[in-house]
Amino acid sequence: MATIGHALLGLSIGEIGLPAARESRLRSVWFGFVVAMAYLPDLVEWVALFVRSDEADRHFVSNSLPIVCALCAAVICIMALTTRIRDLRSYLAMALAILSHWALDTMGARKILAALYGAGRSDHLAYLDTAIAELWFYGLILLITALVVAAKKPGCPPKGAKAAWVIGVAAVAAAATRYTILWVLVYAVAATHAMLLGRNRWTWRMLWNIAPIAPLMVIPVTSYQARRLTFEAIERRQEGDPAGALAIHARVIKLPTRDSVVHNYIEMSRCFEAMGDLKHAEQALLDAVRISRNTNPHVPNLWLAKFYMYRPFEGTPYYQPRKAEQILREILRESSDPDDQRWAGGVLRELLSRKDETR
Repeated sequence: MATIGHALLGLSIGEIGLPAARESRLRSVWFGFVVAMAYLPDLVEWVALFVRSDEADRHFVSNSLPIVCALCAAVICIMALTTRIRDLRSYLAMALAILSHWALDTMGARKILAALYGAGRSDHLAYLDTAIAELWFYGLILLITALVVAAKKPGCPPKGAKAAWVIGVAAVAAAATRYTILWVLVYAVAATHAMLLGRNRWTWRMLWNIAPIAPLMVIPVTSYQARRLTFEAIERRQEGDPAGALAIHARVIKLPTRDSVVHNYIEMSRCFEAMGDLKHAEQALLDAVRISRNTNPHVPNLWLAKFYMYRPFEGTPYYQPRKAEQILREILRESSDPDDQRWAGGVLRELLSRKDETR
C-alpha cells in the first residue's frame, strides 16, 4: 500500500472541494475529513480484521473496487442526509478521496511510481524509499494544487500570484531532475509560499482537522505492537524457549493488524519443529501458504519445500524430497521475482546434488 501518498493526495483533493463558507463547521475539519476518507478503506478493513484476522495478507477491502465503491456511496449518502452541503465539488472530492485509495494501492500504480522515480521494482522498495518516492510525486501534486488555488483566490496580490506560477514551474523542473536535495529545497520554498498566500485561513480552528484523522492512529499503533511482539517471539525461540515464542505468535495472529502474518506462521512452524511436533510444524507452513495464496505464496512454499527435504526427518512421513522438488520447480516456473528464483534455484540444486550422491 501507499505509505504517505494517501494523505498527500487527500490534501490535494481537499483543496479543490472546500465547502462553501456557510458550512463553517465542516470547513474547520474539511482537510482532516478528506484525508480520513482517503484512508477509509484501511480503517474499515482494520475493523473487519477483528473477525477475519487471517485475511490480513489479502487486503480484502482496500484492494476490492466494488467494496470501495460501496463505501464511497455510503459516505456520500450519509453526508447528504446529515449536512447542508449542496456543492457538488465537495461530494466529488469525497468520492475521489475514497476511490483514490484503491487506485494508489494497485500494483500498476506502484510500478508506475517506481519507474518514474527510477527506484526499480516497486515491490522491493523499502519503507523509507517508498515514502520518499511518494513525497516526490504526490507532494508535487499537492504543492501545484495549493499554489494554483492560492494564486486564483480573490484578493491575492498580483506579485504573489506571479511568484506562485514561477515557483510552481520551478517545483516541476526540480522534480524532473529527481535530485533529492534539490527538489526537497524547492518543495520547501513552494510550501512556504503557498502557506503565506493562504495565511488568512491559518487560525487555531484549523487544529480541529486533527479530530477526523485521530482514529487512523489505531492502525500504525496495532502494527507496531504486532512487530514488537514478533521480534520478542523470535528472540524467545533463539534463546531456547519455543513454547513461549509460540504463545506470542498466536497472540500476534489474533491482532487486527494489516501487516502480513505469514512470517508468524513460518516462525510457528520452526517453534513446533524445535518442540518435536512435526505434524503441527507442517500445518503451520500449509497455513502460511493458504493465507498468502492471493498475494505471494512462493516464500512460504520455499519454507515448505525445505521442510520436506530436511534430512533429520528421514524415516518419518514428513521427509518427502520428491514433493519438495515439485514445489521448488513450481516456484521457478511461476515466480518472476529474482529473489524467489535465486533462493528456489539454490535449494533445488542442493536437493539434486543429494540425489547424485546416493546414486
